[in-house]
Amino acid sequence: MSTTISRRRFIATAGATALSAPAATRVLRAAPVRDNIHLGMALQASKAADLQEQAKRIAAVGFDTVQLTFFFHPTADELKGLSETLAKLNLRVAAFGTYFNLFRPDDMRFMNSSQASMKLIAAHADLFDCRQFVTWSGSYAAQFAGADPRNHSVEAVVQLQKAIREVLLPIIGPINGRVALEPYYPHLVGRIELAKGPRKNNLINYGEAECCSSIRRGRVLAAV
Repeated sequence: MSTTISRRRFIATAGATALSAPAATRVLRAAPVRDNIHLGMALQASKAADLQEQAKRIAAVGFDTVQLTFFFHPTADELKGLSETLAKLNLRVAAFGTYFNLFRPDDMRFMNSSQASMKLIAAHADLFDCRQFVTWSGSYAAQFAGADPRNHSVEAVVQLQKAIREVLLPIIGPINGRVALEPYYPHLVGRIELAKGPRKNNLINYGEAECCSSIRRGRVLAAV
C-alpha cells in the first residue's frame, strides 16, 4: 500500500507510534492526496522476537515501508529470519537505524547498539535490499540525553571528522552505502535552529561542511 497524507493530520489522529488498525485505516483511506510524502513506520525493538511481532502489526495496518532499528546486537540468523518475515509481509526497509555514539562507537550503554551492530547489518544488507543507515552524530556525555558543552566546540567537529573517516566509511564504503546523522539537541548535530545564520558564526554548518569535505561521494549526510 502506497499513499500520501498530511503528516500533521496523521499524527494528530493516530499518534506518532501507537495506533489501532481500524483508526489508521480510516485515516489513510479518507485523506486527500496533497503532500508528496510516502508514509512509513518505525520498526524498532530491543529483541528480534519483538521486531517480528511489530512487523506483523505494521503490515496489518496497511503500511509497506519501515525504518528498521536495532536496540540490540542481532545475530546473523536473526537478521536472516527477520528479512524473510519482512519479505512475506511485503515490507520494504527504507533505512536501518543503528544508533550509537560516534565518539565512543563501542559503547553499548549509549543506546544498546555499537559499530559492531552496523558492521554486521551492513554485511547482510543484501538480505533487505537496503544500504541506507541512520545513526547519531556524537556526544561527550556518558548518557544519550546528557549535555556536555564540548559537544558544540571545534574539538567536537574534529572528532566527528575522524569518526566519519575511521568508523563510518570503512563500514559503508564496501557496500556503497549512505548514512544520515540524525539530529538530537544535546549532540554535535543538534537543534535545527543551529543551522540558521551566517556560516562563519555557525558551528554546526561549519562542521557539516568540513565533515562532508572529508568523505567520498557524499555518503554521510548531516541531517539538519
